[in-house]
Amino acid sequence: MLAEFVGTCHRWGEQGDRLLLARNRYNTVNPSTCTAQMDDELTTLAFSDYLELEKTSPVRHDYIAGQLFEIETLSPQHDRLAINIGSGLYDRLRDTNCQVFTAEMKLWIPSLDVAYYPDVMVVGDPEDHNPNYKTQPRLIVEILSSNTQGTDRQEKFFAYQTLPSFQEYVLVPQDQTGIERYRKTAAGDWEKTLFNPKQDLHLQSLGLTLSLSEIYEDSLME
Repeated sequence: MLAEFVGTCHRWGEQGDRLLLARNRYNTVNPSTCTAQMDDELTTLAFSDYLELEKTSPVRHDYIAGQLFEIETLSPQHDRLAINIGSGLYDRLRDTNCQVFTAEMKLWIPSLDVAYYPDVMVVGDPEDHNPNYKTQPRLIVEILSSNTQGTDRQEKFFAYQTLPSFQEYVLVPQDQTGIERYRKTAAGDWEKTLFNPKQDLHLQSLGLTLSLSEIYEDSLME
């Protein structure tokens, strides 16, 4: 099936190479790749064909420099945390221009030739209206698992930082309480803050607060 969607030839750029190396190092999920050799050029899947493939694929894939990486099945605990965060953000942002998306919406980063499915993403630009993917997130939340935390902390964070609209990154471990928030400073650096279970999570990029008790409500952790 993948062979039907082979795209145009191109060579990986330096940033695409870096992301692929990071994925191969940190992600334990085996990639489903669509590559072939033709006239000594690397043939890879075009982004437009990736979009078409995802419409009928029984599993989701990250897209990195023309290669596909199958996304692992989400755990019930992962789903619970993402639902709690997404619904909390939606309730507070329903009367604003911000839109809240969960893991079924793709984030496309054209400058790197990559696309991901963030666990929770908030977009504040009404012009970012493509129904298949978004390009200008203000906030991204990733739920950490043992298999994906390396990718979330390094590869994805590196990629997300290339987006001018991106202001805050929140990492939520699914097997313990406590949250990490990374906030972009005026100088362009990223400031890290750790939150214990008794603190509230303030999101400056959105001007709102979520309590950790709300985030971990009905948690499936023992």
